Amino acid sequence: MAEQEAEQGMEEVLDYNEGEQGVEQMEAAADVGDAAQARAGQAADSNAPAEQAAAQDKPADEAEAKEEQAKDAAPKSLDPMAQPPHGTEVYMANLAMDATDDHIRDFCEKMGPVYQLRIPKNPDGRNRGYGFVVYKTKAAAENAVQHLNAQELPDFPGRKVRVNESQVKNRLYMGNLPRSMTQHQLEAALKEELQGVEDIELMMDKENPELNRGFGFITFYNYACAEVARRKYTENERTLGGRPLTVTWAEPKKEEDTSKVKAIYVGNLPDTVTEEKLRDLFKAYGEVEKVMLPYSKEDPTKYRDYGFVHFRERPSALQAMARAEEDKPTVDGKELSVAMAKP
Repeated sequence: MAEQEAEQGMEEVLDYNEGEQGVEQMEAAADVGDAAQARAGQAADSNAPAEQAAAQDKPADEAEAKEEQAKDAAPKSLDPMAQPPHGTEVYMANLAMDATDDHIRDFCEKMGPVYQLRIPKNPDGRNRGYGFVVYKTKAAAENAVQHLNAQELPDFPGRKVRVNESQVKNRLYMGNLPRSMTQHQLEAALKEELQGVEDIELMMDKENPELNRGFGFITFYNYACAEVARRKYTENERTLGGRPLTVTWAEPKKEEDTSKVKAIYVGNLPDTVTEEKLRDLFKAYGEVEKVMLPYSKEDPTKYRDYGFVHFRERPSALQAMARAEEDKPTVDGKELSVAMAKP
């Protein structure tokens, strides 16, 4: 709901039991996540012959998937930074089961140099109808998704291959951080001992800007760098500022449907703000149905520094937000921040 606090909470963060991309690239093993993704993709293919459909629908357990993909996975000793960056892996489905790795590689290399193939095999040596291709560049992977999807392998007419971007994780959640730690301190501590750190986002406490919320997110150059870091912090208990850290995969940010939202988020409000002041400020863009100003947890007599303005019509909210980007509104001399509210 739009009244809900406009900040990233823990609901964005952890997903301990599912969706974990566990392709153990540094140990020459693949996680069951690959098999789950493949089964989901294959189930949607109603055109496969009965023999292939039966084989593709057969559940692939974790041990089986690891054994199959260990043949093609990168060696453990390989420098993570020598591997391609995040965004270079694609998922392929509806492959002809008689297609060999050479057939698939030749087909994929039309879009650019291939770094690695992971094509699970059946006991008879034929592929299982799906696989993963890692390109050396993002551009090549993007070209593959754009130009190879719905195309046919040259030697296997009649079967259109499905090519999508693969869901590979490269972002970690780090919890139980000292709340007094600053962004600069966290960056200094992590970049000193971790490879491939591209971004560190320490979540700050909006009620007390001097403190963080005890957790943050780390984005890495690729999965391999993130996996090395995850193991470093989980296989041996690590502390930061005297506190044992909690480190796991961060759940990918979910795209939210804001197409029906008719409210705006208004931040950086002064202590003197009132519902009437906000209503008067935004009524020029359309009928305002209500104004929501949450009270502070520490002092129930005071408002927080943000609120929500609900319009009767969505175009009014869009117009208010667009206008705020050109000329930031103010209340009692304080410049406000305006954005579309979350569903």
